[in-house]
This record gives sequence, C-alpha cells and structure tokens, in this order.
Amino acid sequence: MITTVLRGEDYETRDRFDAWCDLVGGMPCPYQVRSEHAADYGFTLRMARLGAATVAHTSVPSIHAIRTPRMIRQADDGVYSLELCGRGRIGAEQCGRQVEATVGQWIVQDSCRPHSLWSVARIIAVRPRSGWLSPSPCWGWTRPPWPRC
Repeated sequence: MITTVLRGEDYETRDRFDAWCDLVGGMPCPYQVRSEHAADYGFTLRMARLGAATVAHTSVPSIHAIRTPRMIRQADDGVYSLELCGRGRIGAEQCGRQVEATVGQWIVQDSCRPHSLWSVARIIAVRPRSGWLSPSPCWGWTRPPWPRC
C-alpha cells in the first residue's frame, strides 16, 4: 500500500490555504472550501488506496466545504463519502437534512447531490472509487437508505 502525505508546513504560510483549496478542488469529488484560519492554515492529508476505496485522513483547523450543483455537473464519480469524526465535531447538510457527529461517529454523503460539510477537528474519509458501497450488515443496511441519483 502506497501512502501519500501532504503537510501545510511544506508550503509558505501565505500559500497554505490556497494549496489546500487546490488539493480538494482537484479531487474526483471537488469542494469549495473556506476557513477562518486561511491566513495560517495548517493541515495534514494522508491518503492511501485500499482496493476500490481511497482512504484519506485529514487534520485541519475548522473548515466549511461546499459541493455545488455546478461542481457535480463538472465532476461526479457517483461515490459515497463516509466521514468519521476522529476529534472535535463534524457536521453536514444534504437534501435539507442536517447532521452532526462527534468522536467515533460517521456521516454519509452522496457525491451526486449538493451538500456541505464542516469540521472543527480531524476527519477520516473513505471514498469508494466506483460501484455501490456495501457497509457491514452490523450497520443496519447493505445499501444506502436513500434513492440513488
């Protein structure tokens, strides 16, 4: 398994937030991001491929990420995103529903629908590259409980 590690400290302080925006804007499921900490944005991103999934561990200051209808039209791999809260809190809004998670809890999002995600901590994201996500039956479902796009 090959792991990629990118750190904010590898960039000049004034360039860190722009570097982060370029990273998330260039992913298969791009986001627009903003943060109150943009002037001195420290981040760590570790990514690895595990079969059909890409696992990303991020450590970031508070952030708000938005996936717009336009972004979906430009790039959508039809994936689900599982966000595990590793520290602090994370939250999301999609299809008029809002959720918040604390340490050890998951948020699931569908890339083909507009949504937003915010965090005040560290998240671990598991993004399957293709096909249906089939979580363990102990999670209570083998298909997502909402209609697919």
